Amino acid sequence: MKNSRGVTLIEVLISIAVIGIAFASIYLSFVYGIKTNIKAKNLTLSNQIVNKEMESVHQIPFSDLVNQTDGAFYLDLSTDLSKLNDGHGYLTIRNFGSDTKVKEIIVEVTWTEDAITKTTTAATLVTDGGINQ
Repeated sequence: MKNSRGVTLIEVLISIAVIGIAFASIYLSFVYGIKTNIKAKNLTLSNQIVNKEMESVHQIPFSDLVNQTDGAFYLDLSTDLSKLNDGHGYLTIRNFGSDTKVKEIIVEVTWTEDAITKTTTAATLVTDGGINQ
């Protein structure tokens, strides 16, 4: 008579554990991928907002640039900022040193991600008479 051997309970439990570990690692990879995509989306959006505002400020004549610290954006970007968690935008325009013919423009976007405040900033100098002045 042949000795027929079936699957024991221990073998079934080990198989279930191995499959469970494999599925858990795949699940965690997806979760990590989704979080990474969200972070990349937020960073891309903040860069787009900063660039939009910087471009709008460059369109303003030098004589109309008024000094301000952490002021409101010239463009209404509240719709874009609302896509970021607790998103805020700040525009700073100030004289560069003691020279009133050169202005420093700083555009900053902040948002919260995983309970950490993130920031994207761009800065440039604008002169009254152009590059050669």
